[in-house]
Amino acid sequence: MMQLEWSQIVQSCTFAFQPIIDIRAKRIYGYEALLRNYQNAGFSKIYEIFDYAFKNKMLYSLDLLFREKLIHLFIQLPDYTKRRILYNIDNRILEMPDFESGNTIKLLKKYNLPNSCFIFEISERLPFKSYESLSKIIANYRNQGFKIAIDDFGVGYSSLQLIYSTEPDILKLDRFFIYNINEDLRKKLFVEQVVKIMHLVGGIVIAEGVETFDELITCMEIGIDLVQGFYVCEPFLIQDYDKKITKIKNLLYDLELNFYQYFSQKEKSTTLKQFGIKPIPPIHVNMKFDEIIEHFNRHYEYHLFPIVNEFNEPLGIIKEKDFKKFFLQKYTRDLLKYKDFSEFLHQHINKCLIIESNTDIESFFDLFYHDDWLEQNTLTEIIVVEQGKYQGIIFSESILKYVFQQKLLVAKELNPLTNLPGNKSIQRFIEEHQNFTGTLAIIYFDIDHFKPFNDKFGFENGDKLISFIGNLLKKYHFQKTHYFVGHIGGDDFVLFVKNKNLFHNLKIVRTIQKEFSQFLGQILKKQDLKHNYFIAKNRFGVEQRFFLPQLSSGILYFENGKIPVEELSVMIANEKNKAKASDSKISYMVI
Repeated sequence: MMQLEWSQIVQSCTFAFQPIIDIRAKRIYGYEALLRNYQNAGFSKIYEIFDYAFKNKMLYSLDLLFREKLIHLFIQLPDYTKRRILYNIDNRILEMPDFESGNTIKLLKKYNLPNSCFIFEISERLPFKSYESLSKIIANYRNQGFKIAIDDFGVGYSSLQLIYSTEPDILKLDRFFIYNINEDLRKKLFVEQVVKIMHLVGGIVIAEGVETFDELITCMEIGIDLVQGFYVCEPFLIQDYDKKITKIKNLLYDLELNFYQYFSQKEKSTTLKQFGIKPIPPIHVNMKFDEIIEHFNRHYEYHLFPIVNEFNEPLGIIKEKDFKKFFLQKYTRDLLKYKDFSEFLHQHINKCLIIESNTDIESFFDLFYHDDWLEQNTLTEIIVVEQGKYQGIIFSESILKYVFQQKLLVAKELNPLTNLPGNKSIQRFIEEHQNFTGTLAIIYFDIDHFKPFNDKFGFENGDKLISFIGNLLKKYHFQKTHYFVGHIGGDDFVLFVKNKNLFHNLKIVRTIQKEFSQFLGQILKKQDLKHNYFIAKNRFGVEQRFFLPQLSSGILYFENGKIPVEELSVMIANEKNKAKASDSKISYMVI
């Protein structure tokens, strides 16, 4: 097929723009470009165009023609200077004989656009030969200053290994994970973890296919950064911009009204701002070599600097040692004195954690705090943003100081036998979660006939039972995202479980009860186990038969959180008594 015919195909098609909304900043982040009118070119499916071009070894040439058409349309949008455009590329372009790096930059310069406005989407639906080939595509565009988004995550050929191997700037969750997420706890918890992982590697998450208000709310609650879908706005052709932008403005106004209270509450909680954010002056990615030298000299007290793009969004950091190593090479200063230095910066950017300034400390430590990190101190700096814009840097010394102070505070409140949080910590947890809006279970554990058992078999065996329960619960104690464990005292324990269904909580109880019974059989002699009872004095000093200890558990399951603090102790006592009287030693109430 001749080049003229390919141009005619491109001329027959056009692009629609689907808005992508930043639900925290209440603004339009950018637009996804969607190919339209491909039927006019004689194709019934979009992918048929690219398959045909690939077969004729013209895929890259066709793609460049589409890119220029898109850019020409994009700059006709009234707000284009403030927005990004997300463009899907075919993973197979690197296999084309005419592939050449740098052509997109030339196109953007032709239309006076910065590289940072153009984001490449790589679809997970399309096969790629290996992670190495995918990494090659990403490295090619990232070194030129482009951000990379992985599209359709969760429905293609890979898994979380994709995030680990490629560290994309943006992850787009497929509609499958967003559909009905407000009613599907498993989806909600899975997506929440994916969001945390992406934030860990300095990326952001877009939810695709948001079609209801409840889905939108849930996306906000679990920390998703950006959303798109028919509820936000359907894709539109450029002539329909005014009509569609009015719909978006109305939605953003509604978001401001509905979520103002939520965000203000978040901001009042203890956040990362407490660590002390250092507003280190950033290096702009388009600075020239001499400008960077001057920047280092002017701010000599810092050993690293954040790199930001035209939107003041951080890309990562550059360390003084990396820069000096290059700078000290012979002739470097003379060669680069008047040259653009952005390619060097992109190649030497160190990715690090980028996190919102209003992130509460509890959520932060759920993700990143563990003893190995304290020993290795691998997380040395965190870039802090507000509504996606660079604010400053927090260094690990501030975090370590906070951790040390918290450890001292917690140590004072630990039960000496089990090293689990005691009553003060339990009370503080209840007060902090009395307005919690997810599901919340309070599981109370109590050993039946513990006092007479302790009198009969000795306090050492009694302590063994208590320590054993403490050890069983400790595995939940270190999973702080969903669990909090408390040792009330003696043989009484409590386990708080967030965002897990009732079946999950019952399974926990049955597992712990089973392990408790097995352990009891290990510490008692065969003759003590023979009749399933023992004789000991009751509280009045009279000998009587007692059944061997069993672990009773009362569960209060709050489907919508909201702990009734004043009534809680009575509710727990009632459920505990019902558990002791039941054959299963379990009683639960759904509130």
